Amino acid sequence: MGQKIDPFGLVMGLGSMGLNIFGGLSERDRAYRDQKRAIRQQNQQAAMARNFQNLQIRKQNQYAQQAFQVKKGIVAQQKALNLEAAERAYAGVQINRDRQLTAMAFNREDRTSQLLEAVGANAASIDPGNRSAQRAAAMRTYGRFGRQQVQDQMQVRDLNESSRLQTSDIFGQLRAANAQADAQVAIAPYMQSELPPAFQMAGPSGPTGLSTALMIGQGFMGGIQTYNQFAPGDAQLGRKFP
Repeated sequence: MGQKIDPFGLVMGLGSMGLNIFGGLSERDRAYRDQKRAIRQQNQQAAMARNFQNLQIRKQNQYAQQAFQVKKGIVAQQKALNLEAAERAYAGVQINRDRQLTAMAFNREDRTSQLLEAVGANAASIDPGNRSAQRAAAMRTYGRFGRQQVQDQMQVRDLNESSRLQTSDIFGQLRAANAQADAQVAIAPYMQSELPPAFQMAGPSGPTGLSTALMIGQGFMGGIQTYNQFAPGDAQLGRKFP
């Protein structure tokens, strides 16, 4: 004899089974959507934080580059001023040398005039027949003039050497000043690297067929329990009678 089925219990069981399955699937889908939304928000927040930090890094790098360019301009101006100062100093050395050489040239002309006057005076004061006296006077006069010429040559040589050393010092100081200025911009500023893309958390895996089958099975078992609650004893499912 077949299993007796209670209609009212069947209706209640089927309704309970449908509600259990629908509620379980809805709850599972809602939890899946909530988890997916939370992960998406975390990824968006991480990307926003990275973008903000990279924006700050770009601003700092831009400022550092601009400051470096300004410093290079200042160094170029300083080197131009150094060159002008060196040129003025060099011109001063040359002017001083020319003045001294001019003064020495006038002195030579004066001594030449004095030599001619001395020769004429000697000729006038010494008897033309006294060759020994004439020779002695000429030796004194021309000897003194010759020594003065040698002294002039030595003075010119010393003056030229002094001018050369002063010029060398001037351009040595120029090179040192320029090297000191260049040292200020010898190394470019450090540029920070931007942060790599933020790690993106993977979203949750979607519902599987197995989980759906388990949920349907649980709903089916709940429907049987509900049916048995409303069905009479001889119509309950899963019970055996003698």
